[in-house]
Amino acid sequence: MFPLRFLCLSVIAVTAISNAWSQATPAAPLPNPDVILRELAAIKTNLEQQRQQRLRQTATEVLRVSNSPSDARNLYLSAIKEVEFAGLTGEGGRFTERKKQLDDQMSTPVFREAITLHLKYLALTLDRALTLDQPVKFDQVWAYVRQAAEARYKFRQELAQNRLAAELLGRGVNQSVFEQVYRFGPDLREFPNWEMSPGNVVGILDKQIRPELRKNRDPRLIETWDLQIKFEQGLAVDDGRDMAVRNFEQVRLPALLWNKAQDVYAIGGTSEGMAMMLDIVRKYPTHPDLGPWVESLEAALQPVEVVAPAGEAEAAPAPVNEPAAAPAQPNDT
Repeated sequence: MFPLRFLCLSVIAVTAISNAWSQATPAAPLPNPDVILRELAAIKTNLEQQRQQRLRQTATEVLRVSNSPSDARNLYLSAIKEVEFAGLTGEGGRFTERKKQLDDQMSTPVFREAITLHLKYLALTLDRALTLDQPVKFDQVWAYVRQAAEARYKFRQELAQNRLAAELLGRGVNQSVFEQVYRFGPDLREFPNWEMSPGNVVGILDKQIRPELRKNRDPRLIETWDLQIKFEQGLAVDDGRDMAVRNFEQVRLPALLWNKAQDVYAIGGTSEGMAMMLDIVRKYPTHPDLGPWVESLEAALQPVEVVAPAGEAEAAPAPVNEPAAAPAQPNDT
């Protein structure tokens, strides 16, 4: 063991060297916060530009692939291979076996339609991620939802038998196998007023189509109800149960017709909309929503009470047969 005096001398020597070093090395000047903030802002801008470029490139590629059934199928298989088999021992052999299991479903028309619709909607959703501060690109979404409704109606029986196609149309694009490959992460979060499932025709109509049409009093709003009625009627008939058909005809159909009538009224067809609503009330006297419907009609038929400016005679109320205001906007679901 070293004597205590040697230990003390060592401590003194180290302290002296440390003091000499601190005196010889001047302290670094404090950074200018404004300079650092500008540098960080430039980094954030660069990251955002890279993010937008990546999303645009992916959307363009996905949309291109969606126009070729064979390319769409190959992209799907590549995604399956990446997600399920990447890095596993015997990856090639396992994937070949898995591909054989999927071939029967992938060779069907319903799968080809489903993968096409899924990729088209993924491209629309990626584009929406880049334009959240802008109005929805209505014409593109309107064209898509009509194609999706037609496909779901046409292949309604086949979808019940094809699990792959049902998943492609039923699962959100932010939860699909392609999301796992491209890793969109927060870029494909739940957007306000945007349906994530490519096959949810009613959700797309409610969230992306009808609000824009109502705002502009566009007559195409009425067409959306005709499309939905046909779509849901087909599902009810193909359900195969008498109860499903009765429920549609006695409960669901009157509700859809009521919503349609309210929109007819709201976009300017006052007389026509009122006549349609009155006809529904008379035709379905046992409907569970009859009470609220009658109250809505009563409110619409009440005369408007006009408050005259000070010093002027009070204006006469509006005639009872001229509705003062449209009934409340329909609950589309």
